[in-house]
This record gives sequence, structure tokens and C-alpha cells, in this order.
Amino acid sequence: MRNIRVWLAGLAAVLLVLCFSWETRASGPDSEADLQSIYAGAGVLSPAFDPSITEYSQRIDSGLPGYFTAAIGHNPAAAIEYSMNRGEWKPIPHNTSTGYLETYRGENAFRLKVTAPDGVTVKLYTVHVYFPEMTDADLIDLQTDKAVLSPVFSRDYTGYTASVPYATGAISLTATLSDPAASLEIEGVPVVNRIPHGPIPLAVGSNTLQIKTGSSDGLTNRIYTVTVTRVAPSADAKLSALEVPAYSLSPLFTPNQPTYDLPDVGFAISELIVKPKASDSAATTKVRVNGGSYTAVENGVSSAPLALDVGPNTLEVQVTAEDGTTKRTYEIHVKRQSDNAWLSDLVIQPGVLNEPFASDRFTYTMSDVGYEVDTVAITPKLEDTTRAYVQVRVNGGSYRPVTSGYPMSFQLTVGSNIIEAEVWAEDTSIKKNYTVEVTRQNKNAMLSGLKVSPGMLNEPFASDRFEYTMADVGYAVGSLVVKPTLSDALHASVRLRVNGGEYTPGQSGEETALPLAVGENWIDIEVSAQDTSYRKLYQIKLHRQSNEASLSGLEVKPGTLNEPFASERLAYTMADVPYSTSSLTLLPALADPAGASVDVQINGSGFVSLKDAPSSVVPLSVGINRIDLRVQAQDPSFTKLYSVTVARKKNSDASLAGLAVSAGSLDFSSHTADYTLTVSKATYSLKVRPTLEAGNIAATVQVRINNGSYAAVQSGLDSPELVLNAGEPNVIQVLVTAQDGTTRMYTILVIQSGTPVLNGIALEGNRLKLTFSEPLLRSVTDTSYYSIYHVTRQAAMTVTEVVYTAGSAEVNLTLSGLLQPADELEIKIGAGAVTSYIGETNAEIIRTVYYGTPLEQLYRRLKDLDTDRTGIRINHVLAYLKSPFGQTDLNGDGVFNREDVALMLEFLGTTLTLDPTSP
Repeated sequence: MRNIRVWLAGLAAVLLVLCFSWETRASGPDSEADLQSIYAGAGVLSPAFDPSITEYSQRIDSGLPGYFTAAIGHNPAAAIEYSMNRGEWKPIPHNTSTGYLETYRGENAFRLKVTAPDGVTVKLYTVHVYFPEMTDADLIDLQTDKAVLSPVFSRDYTGYTASVPYATGAISLTATLSDPAASLEIEGVPVVNRIPHGPIPLAVGSNTLQIKTGSSDGLTNRIYTVTVTRVAPSADAKLSALEVPAYSLSPLFTPNQPTYDLPDVGFAISELIVKPKASDSAATTKVRVNGGSYTAVENGVSSAPLALDVGPNTLEVQVTAEDGTTKRTYEIHVKRQSDNAWLSDLVIQPGVLNEPFASDRFTYTMSDVGYEVDTVAITPKLEDTTRAYVQVRVNGGSYRPVTSGYPMSFQLTVGSNIIEAEVWAEDTSIKKNYTVEVTRQNKNAMLSGLKVSPGMLNEPFASDRFEYTMADVGYAVGSLVVKPTLSDALHASVRLRVNGGEYTPGQSGEETALPLAVGENWIDIEVSAQDTSYRKLYQIKLHRQSNEASLSGLEVKPGTLNEPFASERLAYTMADVPYSTSSLTLLPALADPAGASVDVQINGSGFVSLKDAPSSVVPLSVGINRIDLRVQAQDPSFTKLYSVTVARKKNSDASLAGLAVSAGSLDFSSHTADYTLTVSKATYSLKVRPTLEAGNIAATVQVRINNGSYAAVQSGLDSPELVLNAGEPNVIQVLVTAQDGTTRMYTILVIQSGTPVLNGIALEGNRLKLTFSEPLLRSVTDTSYYSIYHVTRQAAMTVTEVVYTAGSAEVNLTLSGLLQPADELEIKIGAGAVTSYIGETNAEIIRTVYYGTPLEQLYRRLKDLDTDRTGIRINHVLAYLKSPFGQTDLNGDGVFNREDVALMLEFLGTTLTLDPTSP
């Protein structure tokens, strides 16, 4: 037998090289030093080969000549060497057997060294080889499949025990030899090393099993025993646990409690699973529901689903003990809830459902109810009146429980109302929702916006403002576009009319054109709420301007139009007017006096409005005058231009308003043409200053002396020097030529004399200033030479002081007493009172003066006319103008004219009393 084993081992070593070389090897990188495999023909390699594991053990047959193996590198270019028991390293090709190596009995160390192609990377694998003695009959391991040996296996201990339950009727044994070449028998049956043997039947009670081994040389035997005790069957029919997954039993499970309850389950739970666990695993369990057939259930395993009826259910678990006769039953009671969540009827009052009620119809509508209907009564009826319940809400509010068949009132809001009846089955996960939509009509008859075109509202829009106005629109605006926007655009309606006419339907946010009449227009916008008993009226007042731009009449004063007036005749003429007619009064009459207006202009000078004035005074220029009257309709884009053409004749006025000389003074009057002027012999020349009537700018003035050449002089300015001939009279001529060529000559006879002549008197306060024609050498200080008589009071006044300066032409007197404006004073200067430088004295002089400025005198004289002391009136002014003083120059220009009248009226403006009873 041993020779056969040796021969077989040798054959295996030879075949190793032949067979192993057929394996395919993979190539690797230059640093790769892993093995791809180690040949394990000499015995089982433990653990199984893995390139990353470098430490292994291997038991070989004691009958082999020695250990042998072969290796394959992962990289064919790698070098492989081996060493046995620290011997020298020997190279060996890939896939090549080492042949039998000298091997010691017992432990040996075989090593393989792999050097990568890079010559640097080296990896070492070690195989611990056990080479048993041929007399070795030991086991190194013994196991059973269904029991645990006691004590723990040891090769030196041969007797073991084990215990199995009654259910274990057989077991298997697996024995491992120390020497794979040894023999092995279990219960007298040869078995293969490391291969399980069985099943071996077991009787209730003690069972002794024998394992016999023999060494490979046949000289050594060894017997191992395992005594297995199989226990008797159990009479335990109790559960140690009972579960219904996902549910809790009540009371909590105890093995001796046979009856339990589960919480109610929903309708969706149509079946339950029971998971019983017997105290004795050898016991059997089976389940059923509601008295049906039992179904077996593995111990501790969930049953098949058990179908539940709606309503009460009983689940039964029957436990049969291992002995087959002892039984116990456990019951579980559970209720499966109903799914009935249907209504059998639904009534809402007032009103009826539009759709006939049906349990499986869930959505209903109702006809609209008026705004005044603010509540409805809802009566739901349940199909399952004992287990289901119903609750109702409106518009998403809180649900309120309602008793089936009994009404409950709910508040409605304006607009759409959603009434929800929520029906819950006994299984509260199941519900049905019935909805009824009813609209409580809105009373909103308001606008949220109002626009017009063209133009805009004068007042800012507000929903609660109902009357509006607009700026006037032109005549060309024949219609107004109105765009109302409803606050409740979905339900309210709007219609429009103008001036009480027929209403026109409108749309919210859309434009409606309404025709306008000329003049006032009233636009009504009537809004009807969804509940048409509620309405609001918005009004817009606007004026469409007239296009009437005609005159209905035209008068002129003074004079008349040459052509008869007609509204459509635009151009008119007049007969020429004299120069004295400096203005015309126009009296235009408008065809549309309420709306149109008229402006006037003269000779293109620019239009002036006649607004609020019935007439216009138009100044005329000399020559042709064109007067334009522009009539503007209420709509200013419509105008008409009327014209009046009139010629004003040239000015024939060749009179002066004033004439002054540079030495001495003239008592000038516009009605006097010839004057005599005495001047000092020391005066060698004179200048004259002629002044034309105010406004007479077209006349010219020329001056000459002693029939010499005329020189032009501007009005109000001094002439050139006029040289006097000494020792003889000199005649100065002032020639005035009117615009129309009319002339007038003013002459001044100038006499040179050394005799002092009084040229001027000025009265200021109580001082009297006398100005003479000659510089004075002296003046007497005797006041008797000067007498002053107060004509107004018929009393003499006293001169208290006489003051003069030698070389001056002035003498100043101081008077006693009070003076008032317009007081008349008579002044007498005795002969010889003053002496000129050439020794000549004055002749007696008598002069009259009035105290105060011209305006002060005017006011005093008017007050004197107001004898009844009721205030200055028009009749007093007229009386003054007719008096000797009525033509007194007031502004100092030497003449009385319109400027003086204007000054008089301005001065009297705050004192004049207007009395319609005055004449």
C-alpha cells in the first residue's frame, strides 16, 4: 500500500510540470513581484492562495518521499527562487516542480522568493509544511452538525458528549486526521478524511458513536467516542410570544392569558398577520380567522394574511405540544371599521339644489340669493346613521358637527360661498366631501376707477365721490370717451347716458363714446350691483365750448361807421377825424357774450383784452389808423378779425405851453404872443426855452434874434446863446410850425437896463424870497419899504427882517403870522428899496402871490367850496375848474393840460366822495 502511494506521488510530481505549464500567465509591470499561484498537490493549502497573502500552512501525506510544489509568477519576467528549512536559495523556472525535497517529520519551512524584473522589488512567500510520522493515528478535529461537543476537542482526549432535542433524530460527524494517509472509520464505516459522515440515527436517550483511526504504517490504532443524548418529547403547548405586526395587544401578552383585543382597524386593513412563537420550539402552531380552517405557521414566523370582515373578527392561534396531544388556543379580537361615508340627502334653505341629489354626486350649485339673504339652513342626512358622522363649514371656516337630518344655520358672505359637508365613515381615514356653491349677490355698486378722454377729471377719483367736473373742452370735441372701472367687475354692471338721454350699456374697463352738446353737459354713469336693487349714480359735469366768434354789433364814438354793421362783414371804414380827436371809443357787442371775448389793437401794436369792459378807448395816431378787433370764441381755436380804418388829421397846434429865458422872467401865457423883458446891462446874451403843448411832438420850434438866422430848438431845452446888441432894443423871435404847417410867432423885446426889476417871488413858510434882474449892491433894511397885505384875511402882515447879500440878486424877508395854502398876499416894494451895482434903484413894485404849492392850493379851494362840510364832491371839482384858478398849472410845466387833470384826480382819489345825488 505504501509503495503504491509513493509511486502515485512520484507520478504526480512528474505530471505537475506537464500540467502546470499549460496554465496561462499574465504579464505585469517591471516592479511586479507577486505570485499568480502556488501548487498544492502535496496537501491542502491553508488559507487558499491569494497573491496578497504570504503566510500559509500545509499538511502532507506521511507516505510521500518529501514535499514538492511549483509556482507561477504574475510577471513571466520575474525571477523565482526557493529555499527549504533555511537552506540555500535555488532558482526555479515558472511552472516548474521543485521535485521532492528533503523534508523533516514534523514542522518544515518552505520559502519562495520572487524578484521583479526591476531587480529591486522582492516578495517572500512562506509555507509551513507539516510532515507527520507514519505512526500518527491522531485526529486533529472532530465536529457534529447539530450539537456542540463537550469538552472542546483536543487530539489527546478521546471521549466527548453532546445533547440534542427530541426533534433532532440524526446527526452527522466530520473527522480530520493528523496524517491524511491514516485510515478513518465512523460506526464501522470507512469514511473520507474531512468529509461529513451521516446522518446517524439517534434514539431517545443516550447514543454512543465510535470513531476509529489507524496509522499509515498499520501499527497504531485509536478510538474516539461521542455520547449523544436525545431528550424526550415536550408537553409544553404555551406561546412565549404573540404578535400582530404593527399593532399592540391588550392586555400585554403573557403565556397564560388566552384572550386579547386589538384596537379597531380601518376599512383599508382587509387582513392581518399573526406571528406566534411557542415556548417549546418543538411545538407546532396554526391559525384561523372567524372559525375558518386552520393554517400551519412556523414557530416565530408570521402567518399568511388572514382576511377580515367589516365589523368584529376573531383570530385564533392553536399550539400543539411536541408530544402531539397537548394543545392550547389563544384568541385575538379585532374590529374592522366601516367605510360608509355617504349622504342619503342634502337640503339647503332657502332655495333648492340645481342638480338632483345623488349619494355619489359630490358637487352641487344653487341659484344666486340676494344680498339680504345672509344665512342658510343646511340639513344633511347620513346613510350610516349609527357609525358615520357629518360636519359642515362655509368658505373654509371651522367645521361644525351637524346631527343627521337636523338643520343648522350658517352665515353667507357676499359673493361665491362654498358649503362643504364632510362625511366621515367609522373608519375616519375615509371621508366624502359634498360641496354646494351658492352666490350671495353683491351690493357693491361702486366704481374703482373713472377716466375720460380727452381731458381729465378736476377732482381726484374716489369710489365714494359721485360728482365730478372737467375743464372745458373745445368745440371740436364732439364726444367724450368715458372709461368706468367697476369695483365688482365680475358681477356689477354699468350704463351711461348724456344730458338725460337713453342709457347705453357699458363694460368695466372699456371705453364708451358719448356725444356732447355745445354748452353744459351732464354725463350719468349708473352702476347696478349684482343684487340689482342696489345702484349708485356717478355724474360728470363739463362744458363744451362754443365756436361762436362773431360780433352782433359795433359802435364807435365819436363818429359812425361808413358801412352798416353785419356780423359777417369784417372790414369797416370811417370819415376822417380832426387832430383833436386823439382817441376813439369802441363798443363791440358779442354774439356769444357769455363765452366769447374780444381783444383790440391799434396799428399792430398788440392786442389788449376788453374782458369785463363794455368799451375800449383807442388812441389815434396822425394819419391812417387800423383798429383790429379780434373776437375769440369760447373755444379759443375759433376767432374772427374785424377791422375799422380811420384817418386822424394832422395837428394844427402851433402854440407854446411855456416860454422861459435864461435871465429875468416872463409872465408867460399860452394866449400871449408878445413879451417885453428887461435885463441888466451886464447881460450880453440870452437863452430861451420854448415848451410845446404836451403830446405835440410833431410841431417844430426855431429861434432867432434881430432878424438873424433861425436855429432849431427842441421843446423843453435851451436854445443856443442869443447875443444882445448893447444900447438898443433886441427882438427875439420864436417861430412854432404845427404838424399841418400852421405857424405862430412869439416875440420877446429885450431891453437892457441898470434898473433893478423884480423877476421872481417865492413864498416858503414865513419867508418871502425876492429875485431881481440885477445883482444888488445893497438893500435897505428898513422894513417900512416892504408891506405885505393878507388879502384873504383883510389884514396887514409885518415884515420882521430884511436879509440880503451884496452881489446877489435876492432879498429875503421874514413875515409874522400864520399862512394857509391859497392865502392871497399883496406885496408892495417901495421905490429905492434896492440899488444895483451901477447905482440905479428900483421903481415902486406891486405884486400878488398865493401861499402853498399848486396842489395844496387846489385842496384848500375845494375845501372852501365844501361849505356844508360833507366832503369834496364832483360838483365841487367842477366848480373849481370853472373858477379863475381852475386852469392853474399843477405839475410845473407852465401849462394846464390833461397831465394836470390826471394829477388832480390822483391827488383827490382818497378824499373824493362819490354821491349819486350830487349834481
